[in-house]
Amino acid sequence: MRQTWGQRPIFVLCVLTVAAPVTARAQENGRVPTPPSLRLHVDGSFGHSISDLSRWPDGSTTSLSCSPLAFACGTVVAVGIGVDWAPFHHVSLGLRGRWFIPGASYSDNTNMLGRHLDVVEALLVPQLRLPWKWRIPRGGARPYLTMPVGVAWSYESRNWTRAVTEDWRSRPGLSAGAAVGIELFWGRRLGTLLELGYQARFLSADVVSTPVDEPQAQVSERVTTTQHQLLFSLGILFGLQR
Repeated sequence: MRQTWGQRPIFVLCVLTVAAPVTARAQENGRVPTPPSLRLHVDGSFGHSISDLSRWPDGSTTSLSCSPLAFACGTVVAVGIGVDWAPFHHVSLGLRGRWFIPGASYSDNTNMLGRHLDVVEALLVPQLRLPWKWRIPRGGARPYLTMPVGVAWSYESRNWTRAVTEDWRSRPGLSAGAAVGIELFWGRRLGTLLELGYQARFLSADVVSTPVDEPQAQVSERVTTTQHQLLFSLGILFGLQR
């Protein structure tokens, strides 16, 4: 009896020692993976221009106008780069630069008098993380809502034929929108970005027109432009830290 009672504490201690790592491992395996808190992404955007309107001082307007057969009319193409940092579990803050490729927003059937405007944006991107309870993909997922807002500049290229040279001097404008997206990490460092959003821009420029035969008749006009676009973005994610 003395030997039996003396061995019982040793047996219980051995059971606890073996069971402790198993329990910790089970808890770790059941935990939902967390994406990196600091992330870099490169993306491309494809979408459609809902409205594109420029107003001139004399009250005239030039707008995006397509024929019924112009399938590509109003197509929007852009490339971008950004970085996001999550100081808290449910909140992220990011910076994004985006360039809308010159001329890609219009086809030959537009009524913009041959003008092609491209836009460069510098955006602040606050994000609110949405719940994700699944363990797929392996590196974690991060669905989110975001409201990108920032500064935009417009630039013009012209392919019409007129006896007037035109200088489009851009002023800083406002770009604001809303989007829903998801970051999918397939490992510790590499992932995919999917985002669907709406973006509105309010731009202005001083347009200086100079007749070729009469340089002294140079005229400067303030032009305002508004753009409303739907965009789908697809990108590659790089995790910079856990």
